[in-house]
Amino acid sequence: MLRSPLIALALVASLGPAAADDGCEKFAWSLARERAAFAATGKATIAAGKASKSISLAGCTTSTIVFALLASSRGGRWVRAVVPTTGSFTVYLNTTVASNTAVAWIAFTNPTNHSG
Repeated sequence: MLRSPLIALALVASLGPAAADDGCEKFAWSLARERAAFAATGKATIAAGKASKSISLAGCTTSTIVFALLASSRGGRWVRAVVPTTGSFTVYLNTTVASNTAVAWIAFTNPTNHSG
């Protein structure tokens, strides 16, 4: 009974390390660049009676990718769209809110600046 696991272990050990011919050794991902990418986050308030909020963001362009979600519990309300423009983006809800509503967001201001 003990013989099968020992044979399997010996077989795996004899294979040696896998070769890294997939290009990973050339992949250099800057941690500083990633920290900068995640630095574009925030929280905003959509005022009572409104269904959208424009948020200023330096470096924002029409290519910026922005994700937003409600940070307040509002039944039947959700983020319908987030539309980036030069210098800002607008968060649109599906309908107006009865009270001030928090929205959390994260923006990737240069999504084409990633390699790999």
